[in-house]
Amino acid sequence: MRTIEQEGGAVAGVADGEAFARLFRGHAASVAVVTTATPSGPVGFTATSVVSVSAEPPVLAFSLNRTSSSWSAVRAGSRVLVHFLAPEHESIATVFSRRDLDRFAEVDWRWDEHGLPRLDAVSTTAHARLVRGVEAGSSELFLGEVFAIDALEGRSPLVYCNRAYRRV
Repeated sequence: MRTIEQEGGAVAGVADGEAFARLFRGHAASVAVVTTATPSGPVGFTATSVVSVSAEPPVLAFSLNRTSSSWSAVRAGSRVLVHFLAPEHESIATVFSRRDLDRFAEVDWRWDEHGLPRLDAVSTTAHARLVRGVEAGSSELFLGEVFAIDALEGRSPLVYCNRAYRRV
């Protein structure tokens, strides 16, 4: 990784964390819920970091803070189910972003044919095998090879921008 030099030859430090957070608050991102299975039950969280990495083979990525209550389950697991949310799923996004409740007790869900927790209300999903995790600052970036897709054409995504859910 390279560093950026300031005038006079001094090496610039890392950008201010709060300025960086403000920058990305204004960057709209689609909202997903990522779920996985553990021996003690389902685990899931809201993510605005899901991105397409490759079409051949199909690979997606998402990041998760290592202090998250879901991080150890995702790290120990081998597969995830990514639920791509639409505007009518805002309440689901809110439930899976909270720390103070049993998230799966608040929504209708079932175990799917791949042994992953599937949210009944969400029909646009991608199943992925986790192939790599890369530590990045306080988070870990997970890469997943997609092995099954359920998608609705022409749906509008739920997005998050400036600390609020929005419609596109």
